[in-house]
Amino acid sequence: MTWKEIASQLTRDGTSANTSLVVSTYNDELRLRSSPSRIAAVRWAIDNERAIADLRNRGYGWATIAGLLPPVAIKQGSIPELDVLVAEYTAVIAPANSTSTKRDQELILKWINRKGLKTFTTRDAMLSNRRRFSTSNTTQATLHALVDRGYIRVGKHADAPTHKRSGSPIWEVISHASDATSPATHPQVGENNAN
Repeated sequence: MTWKEIASQLTRDGTSANTSLVVSTYNDELRLRSSPSRIAAVRWAIDNERAIADLRNRGYGWATIAGLLPPVAIKQGSIPELDVLVAEYTAVIAPANSTSTKRDQELILKWINRKGLKTFTTRDAMLSNRRRFSTSNTTQATLHALVDRGYIRVGKHADAPTHKRSGSPIWEVISHASDATSPATHPQVGENNAN
């Protein structure tokens, strides 16, 4: 596909773009992506992939994770900022690992509305649709996607069954007054549908 064809497609889709704008945007993005700070952030995301996923599943925030797993400087001491670390992890690792889809998220949201839930555990969510959520990782990925979208948040951790491991998080439902984007596909979390 040529630059002109890309610009034409963007114009057809309602975006005003010409070929020079597309080329310039691409070149700017390429420069940004190949900066030492971005390269260090990608290396951090790849090197710490499992540890980051584990800490996220346990409910830790990004600032805490970056403090526990500090990035290493490369090329003239370039250490990426927190927002760069998060952006690169999200762009490089999360899509590759996540099996969460909009459909999975909608299944969880419908279940929350149907039951009128205020809090729940990962296990509760898994059991709500056993065929789709057969593993904790799949369920956790979907729940974290819902956290990112602002529907739920990580609450306190449940008491651990043994002293050797931490308890699983209790997920708290965030009540939304309305969702103007698409009420048909995004149920109102926190409202009890009496059906």
